[in-house]
Amino acid sequence: MLTKEKYNQQDINYAFSLEHKEREGDVVSEMLEEKSWYDSTMSGLTKPNASASGTYQMLIMKGVFGGMKDRFTQKFPDEREDDAMLSWLSDDASNCIMNHKKEMKMILRGLKHSTKDPDKKKLQDGFSELLTRWMFQLFHDHEVPKTYSKMVRAVTDPKGKVIQEANKIISHVLKHDDLKN
Repeated sequence: MLTKEKYNQQDINYAFSLEHKEREGDVVSEMLEEKSWYDSTMSGLTKPNASASGTYQMLIMKGVFGGMKDRFTQKFPDEREDDAMLSWLSDDASNCIMNHKKEMKMILRGLKHSTKDPDKKKLQDGFSELLTRWMFQLFHDHEVPKTYSKMVRAVTDPKGKVIQEANKIISHVLKHDDLKN
């Protein structure tokens, strides 16, 4: 999976099912990232990219949100006014979802198939956690903690643009489980 440019539904389902096996201790993955850290915005998770499943999931997220950091640093090379920066980030992430609906459906199907008794709230929470890990990977080392925390909240706010766009696809995935839609 590390060498693929595009992922299919089977790959995505595998990445999410592997995560559950890793968490339950059924599978022990080699650490692909040695960096040790803890961050309160990560819902108590440690080393989210330090497992095979975490690495795969971040590669899959790149298919939707790739280029976000470059776009961000071009738009805000130096000074960052909070309101403008957070609004832009929310718009950019929302646009990524709208422009990559097929990939988002696949990601949300993977979450659905790996979630016990999936419902809208569980899929929304799962997606928010994925997006938080993505943001951590992109921005944690480059932003002061206060700014980074605001950035994460801007894209994971349940009433914000990003999650509302994701909710449209979540509703579709909950109703239609076929790969054609």
